[in-house]
Amino acid sequence: MDELIELERAGWASLCEGTGDVFYGQTMTSDAVMVLANGSVMTRDEVVAALGQAPPWASYEMDDLQVVPIGAGSAALVYVGTGHRDGDDPPFVAVMSSIYVKRDGAWKLALYQQTPKV
Repeated sequence: MDELIELERAGWASLCEGTGDVFYGQTMTSDAVMVLANGSVMTRDEVVAALGQAPPWASYEMDDLQVVPIGAGSAALVYVGTGHRDGDDPPFVAVMSSIYVKRDGAWKLALYQQTPKV
């Protein structure tokens, strides 16, 4: 399942490079959603539009990673993610879950969820 961890890291890297809209547009399934810490639920198209205008993250960490097999061709990646922006903004820390499914030989993100860590 190292492949899923590397894919998740590539997503974070794209958010740091300001190319998250392209990465998630290609990686999310057509019916995928993201459930964000503020309670909003966004479709793939909404995620792509929002990330196209979002400021990049300066750095990130992924801790306490767990890969949970769900069934043939699907798995969940659960971890504590920390995102840092430039400046004085406090880091964003949340427990994150990414559910991936195998489609046409490639892993695709079907559901992403974040819960703020307090």
